[in-house]
Amino acid sequence: MASGTVGAVSFSEKPPQKFGLQIDAPKRLKVYPSGEKSDKGTLIVVKAVKTIDQLNQRIATQLKLLPSVRGLYTVDGQLMASLEALQDGQILIAVKKGHTFKKELVPDHALKAHQEKLEKDKKKREEEEEPQVV
Repeated sequence: MASGTVGAVSFSEKPPQKFGLQIDAPKRLKVYPSGEKSDKGTLIVVKAVKTIDQLNQRIATQLKLLPSVRGLYTVDGQLMASLEALQDGQILIAVKKGHTFKKELVPDHALKAHQEKLEKDKKKREEEEEPQVV
């Protein structure tokens, strides 16, 4: 190619650009209604909501916790105050309006799933910390 002529740029010289919407994958939550000891939970995919109140209303409808959900709590009782606080794969307890979070009302399946997730996360961290033999 003659100098001054524009040619194709190889990918090794310049990284390709991404096109389209660059959005995070929706978060998937396992939600259990408070007080339903035998409930096996409902998978909720968090998309097309902008506030925690919208999510609470959607969960209230899906779990038939009407008139609405007061709040979403971790199994340990921590209130999820914003969408940003939610983590993919999180196990949450939906507390109906007019009620408060009580550890003794957490469904048995939620407690078991929470314990399994803690053990899985611990094992994953231990594997990441192990030195690699080369």
